[in-house]
Amino acid sequence: MNINDPNKGGSNAGPVGPIVLNTLVLTAYDQSGTAVFTAHLADALVLREATLNGNGTGRSDFTFALNPDAAAALKAAIEANPNLRLGLAASVSNASGGHESFFFCKGCESPAEVPEPATMMLLGTGLAGIAGAVRKRRRAAKAE
Repeated sequence: MNINDPNKGGSNAGPVGPIVLNTLVLTAYDQSGTAVFTAHLADALVLREATLNGNGTGRSDFTFALNPDAAAALKAAIEANPNLRLGLAASVSNASGGHESFFFCKGCESPAEVPEPATMMLLGTGLAGIAGAVRKRRRAAKAE
């Protein structure tokens, strides 16, 4: 879920108070429009600080996932009927300044952390030192 709302100091507290996700429901429908799977992902959740992903369209401030039982039930429903349509319904209170967006992501993992430049510099210096010591040892062995 991406919250695109004016907030006070990054707290997701909009002009009328903290943003509340009242309900978030995932439903799978067959071709006739009959619901064959339903899962409640959130109920009465007060949304606090955004995650490290940052906010803005195409990013996810908050992530929600199915528990293992619900994931297995949805997988079984999709295997039984691969033409299911997924729907996500949400009720949000106190959101007032922008469009809130949701997206599905199958098998998404958190991005790998990128080491800071100082860590890479330290690693490079250490490797150069080891290479220099090996070279010095080889030259000393040849000289004997």
